[in-house]
Amino acid sequence: MAPIFGKLGLAKTDPMIGLSIRTLVTVLFLLITLGARNEFHQFLTLDKFSLGMLALEGLFASALGHLFYFYALKFGEASRITFIMAAYPLVTYIAAMIILKEGFSLTKLGGAVFILAGVFLLTK
Repeated sequence: MAPIFGKLGLAKTDPMIGLSIRTLVTVLFLLITLGARNEFHQFLTLDKFSLGMLALEGLFASALGHLFYFYALKFGEASRITFIMAAYPLVTYIAAMIILKEGFSLTKLGGAVFILAGVFLLTK
């Protein structure tokens, strides 16, 4: 349902403002949840490497990825945009093989082929 709410909310809103509102609500929810679970102390014990990698993940996925998604959602069809955005596992698969040295398998390749076929079919 999130893309439907996003598409409706972006009708009269700039995608940067929309993403900012969504992110603020997410941060508030997470802070309340962390407080309720008494887990704030984990921020203080997080090592620098983990902090850096999680910050980069946030930049690429939550900031840039969702900003591009909001622009696409504002100007495109929600039913198409969400399927194209769902192709991110393909990028992850390729990057994981290169950066993390994860192995190749026919099952993963088959999944990648289905993702590409789905994106191709939905962009026609």
